[in-house]
Parts: sequence; structure tokens; C-alpha cells
Amino acid sequence: MTDYKKEIERKHKTNTLKNKPVQNKDSNLVTQYDLNDVHVCDNLCNECIAQMNKLIDLLKKILTDNFGFSHVIFFFSGNKGFHCYVTDASARHFTGIVRQSVASYLKKHGVLVDENVTRDVKHLLKAPFCVHPKSGYVCVPVIEGVEKVHVSDVVCGNVNLERYYKYFEDFVNKMDE
Repeated sequence: MTDYKKEIERKHKTNTLKNKPVQNKDSNLVTQYDLNDVHVCDNLCNECIAQMNKLIDLLKKILTDNFGFSHVIFFFSGNKGFHCYVTDASARHFTGIVRQSVASYLKKHGVLVDENVTRDVKHLLKAPFCVHPKSGYVCVPVIEGVEKVHVSDVVCGNVNLERYYKYFEDFVNKMDE
């Protein structure tokens, strides 16, 4: 069996003369966080989950309170981190410099995001609900905390992804309001 990673490219348009993004629904502010900088273990233990939940709470507070964003969703990456999508209309206009400033601000407040993912609107994104090739865990939305959902549990019928789909669908529908 061959391992592969399915990625989604953010669609974007740019004004080529000024190299500025033109508003596009798919050009959201995205951050990615990997726990390797904080806690390293090979089996995604309870301490890893606790660290992720703590960082998600902190990041959400900063993004909503300090930046005023209201459309923020988090996904467990399927391995040792999480992805954060900010879909507010204002974030869609952010240039790479502004996105870099957001990453720097987050860093000053204790959240070390992947600056390349945050800054570059052309960066490929991991698709929600895909399976991480190393861990076998599914990339699911964080509803009330990070949950490990293994693909074998989904295939065997032990876990139903319906509530995750519903949560994501509700989030997407609110984006259009």
C-alpha cells in the first residue's frame, strides 16, 4: 500500500501589479500548530491532548478577543497538532505581510504557529476528514476538545462521523450569513 497525503489548494486571485490578494471566499486565514515544540511522545497521550486543548482555547481567545474574529474553527490534524481556519470576511483581505504579523503576534502570546502556512495563501491545506498517513487518525473538527478518531473505528462502525459533518456544515452555513 502506498502512503499519500491529499491536500487542498486555497483558491486565490491576486492583483499581479501590486501582488495583493483580491477577496475570495477560499482565501481564509489559516494557522497550523504542531505539538513537537511543546510535548513529544509517540502515541498521542492524554498529556498531548491536554496541551492541544489548552492551546486551542488560548488561540481562540486571542483570535476572538484581540482580533475580533467570529468565524473560527479548529481541526485535529490526525497526528500531533491542529489546524485553525479563520473565515471572517476581513481575514480574506489580509496580505502576506499582515498574515505574518498575525503569526508574530500569536508567537508573542505563547502560540507558535507554522508561519509559512499562516503567511502564504498559496500553501496547500490538508482536507478535513482525511486520514493522517502515519497515525491512522481522521482529521475531525474540534467540537468540545480534541478527540482521536481512528479510521479503523469508522470503517468497523464503532464511530460515526455524522456529528462532525453536522458541526462542520453548520459552521460553513454560518459563513454565508
